[in-house]
Amino acid sequence: DVVEITLASSEGPEATILDAEQQGRVLFVQGYNEGVVIDGFTVTGGVPTPYDGGPKAGGLTFHLTNIVVRNCNFQGNRGGQGGAIYYGGRGHPLLENCVITENHADQDGGGIFLVNSPGLGGVAADAPVIRGCTIAGNTTDGQGGGVFAWDIVFHLEDSIVAGNSAV
Repeated sequence: DVVEITLASSEGPEATILDAEQQGRVLFVQGYNEGVVIDGFTVTGGVPTPYDGGPKAGGLTFHLTNIVVRNCNFQGNRGGQGGAIYYGGRGHPLLENCVITENHADQDGGGIFLVNSPGLGGVAADAPVIRGCTIAGNTTDGQGGGVFAWDIVFHLEDSIVAGNSAV
């Protein structure tokens, strides 16, 4: 069954801020979902939580879902795998027109951590897409200051990845 859920800001990311205030993760989406859209927020102050299989990203963690995230700013989040965003599992999510900046990962992927998604059946056309995004000024104590990708096919289109740092 397809459940369509849209979480949209009417005023955009400058005016609509989701701030976890270092008390936990800001957003978590899991399951075989189609039709989940998050649009127009600033996501900040997120930290990992211990109950979801490890220290994932503090901003947005999603797993086994075809979520669409657009027009969002991810800033000032911290995580283990991914400072701002963690994605794992099969599917073809879309990150579009997002700004991912000044996030930190203790392990890998200062901005974004992508893992275990070779596309549906290994088809690159069904792989995750990052389009029109800026990924800058993120840091990690591991690998992949901007983006860390492991066992995954993904598309990076019309985006800027610059000024990130990794140990």
